[in-house]
Amino acid sequence: MVVGSIPIPGSIFTVTMKQKANRILILVFLLIPAFGRAATYYISTTGSDTTGAGTNASPWANFTRAYSAMAGGDTLIVKDGTYTNQTVISQYDGERPPSGSDGHYTTVQAETDGGVVVDGQGTSSPISMAGYPQSPMRYITIRGFVFRRQATGASLFSIDHMKFIRNGFEDSCDGNCATFSISGRNPNDWSLLESQYILLEECYAWGSGRYKFLVYHVGHTIFRRTVTRNDRSNGNDVTGSYSFYHSDTIECQNCIDIDGDHIEFLVNSAYYGGSFLIPSTDGPSTNINVTGSIALNVDAQFGTLSKDLNNINYSNSVGWHIREGTWARDSATYAHMTFGDLYGPAIATVDDGSGVGLRFSPGDDPVNATAIRNSVLYNIKGAALNSWSTEDYNVFYANNANRTGGTPTGAHSANANPNLRYITRIESDNTTLKGKASDGGDIGATILKRIGVSGSLWGDPGYNTVTAVDLWPFPYEDVIRRDMRSYSYTGPTAAALYGAPTGPVQTLSGARGFCANGQTLTKYIWEYLGNPNPLPSGPGEPDATPPSAPGTVSVSGITGTGFRLNWTASTDNVGVVGYVVTLSTSANLSSPVPGYANKDIGNVLTATISGLSIGNAYYISVKAYDAEGNSSAESRATVTTITSSSASGILDGVRAYPNPWRSDRHAASSGVTFDRLPAGSQVKLFTLSGRWAATLNETNQQAVWNLTNDNGKQVASGIYIYLVTDPQGNTKRGKLVVIR
Repeated sequence: MVVGSIPIPGSIFTVTMKQKANRILILVFLLIPAFGRAATYYISTTGSDTTGAGTNASPWANFTRAYSAMAGGDTLIVKDGTYTNQTVISQYDGERPPSGSDGHYTTVQAETDGGVVVDGQGTSSPISMAGYPQSPMRYITIRGFVFRRQATGASLFSIDHMKFIRNGFEDSCDGNCATFSISGRNPNDWSLLESQYILLEECYAWGSGRYKFLVYHVGHTIFRRTVTRNDRSNGNDVTGSYSFYHSDTIECQNCIDIDGDHIEFLVNSAYYGGSFLIPSTDGPSTNINVTGSIALNVDAQFGTLSKDLNNINYSNSVGWHIREGTWARDSATYAHMTFGDLYGPAIATVDDGSGVGLRFSPGDDPVNATAIRNSVLYNIKGAALNSWSTEDYNVFYANNANRTGGTPTGAHSANANPNLRYITRIESDNTTLKGKASDGGDIGATILKRIGVSGSLWGDPGYNTVTAVDLWPFPYEDVIRRDMRSYSYTGPTAAALYGAPTGPVQTLSGARGFCANGQTLTKYIWEYLGNPNPLPSGPGEPDATPPSAPGTVSVSGITGTGFRLNWTASTDNVGVVGYVVTLSTSANLSSPVPGYANKDIGNVLTATISGLSIGNAYYISVKAYDAEGNSSAESRATVTTITSSSASGILDGVRAYPNPWRSDRHAASSGVTFDRLPAGSQVKLFTLSGRWAATLNETNQQAVWNLTNDNGKQVASGIYIYLVTDPQGNTKRGKLVVIR
């Protein structure tokens, strides 16, 4: 027997102790689940599915190529850039990420949050499930993408344990389409909710679509710190921002619906059902909580409540400068709410009749259990409460009426000025509201802290607790504002409220409300009542620092009708976005040349000016600007275009080199260079027999002939004639020699 070895019975081999240890390690490694050895793959706009390796240095090009290599628990990093013609999720295996497992999520994420745009170009939707997934789709995280110009919106079906974090969704189709939707309806049993345990955190939706965020037959789902703006829709039914439709156990935490203020772009619609809408036409909706949320500057209801509802709760939330409050066809409970500036008038349609304030429809439900407590109802152009079952500890002020339709008067309610400074908190010196609620808290909404531990699903520890983390400045607001601000739509408007699109064609700009110059989401909300943002050190304040003035402006290539401008770059604390040029015949710039009054030329350092008059003096101003619209001080220059008498000699300095061009000496050069060319000049080349060979256009006072003709074929040795012509028609001829 060999010392330090183990004989294997029935074998002629002897295994040393070291060999045994190595084999045990290999066996243990093989027994570790694949999730414990998760891999990371990469795709890029410049990658290749054929030659790439899926690595950081050699990425693939398409999501589906990466999915073909991934196993559950793997991660796909999508490098920053704009992607088109991509399938991110469909119901088919191979066109979606593989499912992970509890504790080992499969992750698909942008290299930088907000740095990846997946552009549907109006013809496709990168996330589109038309039915059941081919195999279960669960334990997946999608993070950091901006899905723009979706054709039919993002739609998901029968999913569970999925997290969508910091994703933006723009546009959907006309008709019954949502910008982002999840369905879990079983066609054979509508009572089954087949999409469960889903999180949307710091996501946002805007643009077109009947709804912005829709869940339909879904359970145990959380919307946390999401933002919507309902820009437009074209359908034949109710529109809304958040729609919780025949669903069970939904949490809406710190969510915002904002600036849906152009109702003329809601065409062919029944009515704007509201910011937080709970319809239910084919089954009950139960256990829905809207907490710490805001509807601000929305030309709609706070939220329609349909029939067949149970345990619907709104708390610590705000509806301010909205058209109407709530039309409840079933019971709900409101607590610590702030409703103000409900401007009306009520929208008189077949289904609607909220009466501007909060109204219960007793004909729809025999049991009226609607209740509102510890809330502010201010400046409502109608009845604040109509046919409400219970109200108490509320403060009413400046309403057309406080109670109608048999609404009882709460024993502890008051008619008093709430003296609000901000819509999101009650000040310590507010003797009307501070500490006056039935629970010892404040009357009205307090929205200061984040609700729910980040990343937690329903049932996880802390999923619905008020955390110690400040909500303001609102997380991810810079990216949300950047994308919503860039939106623009031009199309017909409704000639009448929610009518056919027979009104005038108008343009809807996304750079409005909180996306306007000088605003941020935090600043806009906190300063809505006209008081300055009180938060320490002014978090959430927009960039107010202008760029530096451009460097010295120089003029070159002067002709009788134009010239070229050049300047050195400005600097900015965030970043220069572009430059504007003004050209005037007066020193104070009061007489701008048509087409050159604050002309935006983009983020470049040169501009070619043309179409001027011979022999005129022109005064030039160049300014830089940033993303907030802050403009720099101007840099100035003055130039006089060449007179007709002096223009004839303008081409005297033009030269061509090397001449002759010889292959034994100049093969490494780019060809023959023509320089000192006036702006806008053109060079034509001919053979000695007069046959045209090539045409060159001036760029930066130069033009380079690569010794090919305009068909791309190499020219032969010989003598060539060149003809230079400037924009005034002045010409210069010369000869050059090519020796191969």
